Amino acid sequence: MDIDNPFIVKLDRLLMKLDRILLSLLGVGLLLRFVLIFVTPLEHLVQIMSDDGFIAMQIMRNVVESGVVSFDGVVTTNGFQPLYYLILLPFFKLLSGVVAYETIALVMLSVFDVLTAWVLYSLVSMYYSDRTAKLTAAFWLFNPGTLFIMLMGVEASVSAFFLGVFALSYAKVKR
Repeated sequence: MDIDNPFIVKLDRLLMKLDRILLSLLGVGLLLRFVLIFVTPLEHLVQIMSDDGFIAMQIMRNVVESGVVSFDGVVTTNGFQPLYYLILLPFFKLLSGVVAYETIALVMLSVFDVLTAWVLYSLVSMYYSDRTAKLTAAFWLFNPGTLFIMLMGVEASVSAFFLGVFALSYAKVKR
């Protein structure tokens, strides 16, 4: 391992800043999401998904399999979230036929959901105590509403993450 590598140095500093309690919260939050995704039969997960989540998966399925941005494979559409698709597309292409599209999307949304908790922790810790910041992260991670929205298969977790990153960046500039 090259100790002069700037990425390794930044990663080491980041991990030193994070304490065991926060890492445990993030790890348990991710584990909870993975258990929900991989233990629940796919048929039940698809029933939980919203209509928008189903439509998003169908459009992405057509993009991957036929290269057509379309719900039905015939008529093109512009009714989708481009950032969500740009994030999902490489994973769908890579894992097509190996893992269900819905599972890939839910795993990716889980990661964004947990990263959002870390961003919230970082933002709240700028203004309040470390304890309050951890409680905020825990509330995000273990809130049934947040979990349900993630399981709906829509881009809300991605949007929440980038909104949090924007707020954190703004707070750092204004400080």
